[in-house]
Amino acid sequence: REERRRGDELAIEDALAHGVTTAQDNSDWQDFLIYEEMEREGKLHLRISEWLPFASPLPELKAHRAHHDANDLMLHTGMLKGFMDGSLGSRTAAMKQPYSDDPKNTGLPQYTQDRLNAMTMERAKAGFQIGFHAIGDRAVSMALDALSQPGVPVTARNRVEHAQVVDAADFAKFKKLGVIASMQPNHLITDVNWVTERIGPERAKGAYAWKRFLDVGVPLAFGTDYP
Repeated sequence: REERRRGDELAIEDALAHGVTTAQDNSDWQDFLIYEEMEREGKLHLRISEWLPFASPLPELKAHRAHHDANDLMLHTGMLKGFMDGSLGSRTAAMKQPYSDDPKNTGLPQYTQDRLNAMTMERAKAGFQIGFHAIGDRAVSMALDALSQPGVPVTARNRVEHAQVVDAADFAKFKKLGVIASMQPNHLITDVNWVTERIGPERAKGAYAWKRFLDVGVPLAFGTDYP
């Protein structure tokens, strides 16, 4: 616990040293309890919105949401983070067609569509904002399908995290569903060296497509993915 506290203190100090005053965090629940302790001591100087795991049981998610004052602007729980797939670098991002440099591989989706839809509906009805980690075009489509169900509010500011490769037909779905594209421009700095080899030139046209999102009126939220 002492090591966790020191690690959190160092991370917060690093953020503040770079002028970052507010962060969305995807750490463990035990870290949230550390932040809470720091706040009680008057030592929390970074505003934190803590994400909760989409895959956790709904009663646990409700209990964690109720644990702390939702109106506390310094510290509160935020959206649910769900993982649809892996990464392009490891060829585990879920793709609709095989990887150009690995023809037998289409990645590793983490849910069936039916299971994902059921969990999404259950959590949306409970009033949670949802953010899906989705890198490949298949993962992005699965996330949008889940968020397109009746009863999932378009006003919830639901998000697709990363959205690195998007099928041409799905850009309009983002707009229709009010889904935010939460992307990390710094990923392109490394991926540009191999992304065309990995997925081919045609699919690469729908990769890191910030301007295309803006052109169809989809809000962009840029972040760092910084550990």
